[in-house]
Amino acid sequence: MSENWKVSPSHIALRVKNIKECIKFYNEVLGLPINRLVGDLDEPRVCFLPGLELIKDDSIKREECRGMVHIGLKVENPEAAIADLKAKGVKFMEREKLMPAFFEDPDGNVVEFV
Repeated sequence: MSENWKVSPSHIALRVKNIKECIKFYNEVLGLPINRLVGDLDEPRVCFLPGLELIKDDSIKREECRGMVHIGLKVENPEAAIADLKAKGVKFMEREKLMPAFFEDPDGNVVEFV
């Protein structure tokens, strides 16, 4: 790192097959506001949310995407968030004694609450 600049986290970019479902999940279920859409409003190509960029890519096969392990989302009250998401139908991965909790978005990307 240079003395003239510092690095801080910005965002994660995800290639997704179904951008509409992923936007709905991250916006409506997790509550991340949409900062900007690129492309047609009915069929966006890119969606920017805080710390996250969703990129539509119909050509990907889920089993071929191995670059990203998971997305970490900081939450103030994980227990309340987990209860709220379960009530909305989100299924959490079975990890008996592990906290934070892990779950998948509609496109199979793993999300972690920290």
